[in-house]
Amino acid sequence: MNLLMTILISLFVQISDGSPEVVAPKVFIDCAFLDMDFVKNEMPYLNYVIDRKEADIYILITTQKTAGEGTEFTIFFIGQKDFVGMADTLKWTSLKSDSDDTIRRELVKKLKIGLVRYLAKTPLSDRLSVNLIERKIEIRPYDPWHNWVFSIGLNTYLNGQQKLHFNTINTTLSANKILKDWKVLNSLNYFYTYNIYELDTTVYTDESKSYSGSTKLAMGLSDHISVGGYASFYSQHTRMF
Repeated sequence: MNLLMTILISLFVQISDGSPEVVAPKVFIDCAFLDMDFVKNEMPYLNYVIDRKEADIYILITTQKTAGEGTEFTIFFIGQKDFVGMADTLKWTSLKSDSDDTIRRELVKKLKIGLVRYLAKTPLSDRLSVNLIERKIEIRPYDPWHNWVFSIGLNTYLNGQQKLHFNTINTTLSANKILKDWKVLNSLNYFYTYNIYELDTTVYTDESKSYSGSTKLAMGLSDHISVGGYASFYSQHTRMF
């Protein structure tokens, strides 16, 4: 099994000493709903100011409802003073089911990502580290059949006596595909009999052919719910002579 290492875009800014210094940039965050005590606790190495004009970095956070009843957050980073001309915009969309704690943690994560380029231009860059989360992905072997499994069965029965002869052939063919969320089951059957028997001085021949098949489809909606369909056919032809 081969493993491929991929990098998720998830940055975490860490500075060895958590207390803000004179060299730390001044930040003004314009957002009425954001828990600033939580922000300051997560990013204590910044200087937070209450006047936008005094800030080196002006951060504006706006919101907009989505069609799925979630919220799209847009974070504008606007450089001032020594950072004039440096601007960026990041977005993140929450789900309706996301808790307040999840939202504030995701917003702080975006703030850290957006502030990296500004902190890199300050003396704090010597103590700045950016960590990338690695995820292992399993590489599945190449399957030329694309998860299809085929099987063929053949059964025959022959019996001969002086006045009786029985011949039977039964053939089955199946093609199944089973994946994580859905499955397809197909089957075909062919049944053939050819009998000869003698009654008094008359010889009778009995021949029968039958065909049948079915298709089943099931799709999983959750661990306990699935939907599906079923279709089948049957045909038989018999003659005596």
